[in-house]
Amino acid sequence: FRIPLNDGNAIPALGLGTFLGFDENGQKPVEAHEVEYPVTWALQAGYRMLDTAAAYKNEDQVGAGVRASGVPRENVFVVTKLPSHEARDVLSSLRHSLSRLNMTYVDLYLIHSTVTFKPDHSGFDFDIDYVDTWKAMEEAKKLGLAKSIGIS
Repeated sequence: FRIPLNDGNAIPALGLGTFLGFDENGQKPVEAHEVEYPVTWALQAGYRMLDTAAAYKNEDQVGAGVRASGVPRENVFVVTKLPSHEARDVLSSLRHSLSRLNMTYVDLYLIHSTVTFKPDHSGFDFDIDYVDTWKAMEEAKKLGLAKSIGIS
């Protein structure tokens, strides 16, 4: 079952999230194959949507899992997310994500959060212009790097 998006594309109703969470030291480090194998198994079991993000530090394993699964890339809906909110970072961040995923496009590229922190995480950054960020997201779509765009 797929849910239509407002741009004519459709997203599978069920997907596999790949964030591993936190441990006592903060964000849990990603061990070898810890994400790759579950991605492979999920796709072989019939999943067709994968959710990752640059912040999860596992895009390389998500891409490896897709390739190992034997499921053609065009049959897998891949979501990843912008790690910052700066318009100037949209295209370079997406290209880095695509490199880690070893893919030429993602199906959905999201602004990861509507809350922006200062680079040193000392509080909220109210100087971000989301209109400029959104325009950069639209450019990513226009370039074919993302089939759909949105906000997480």
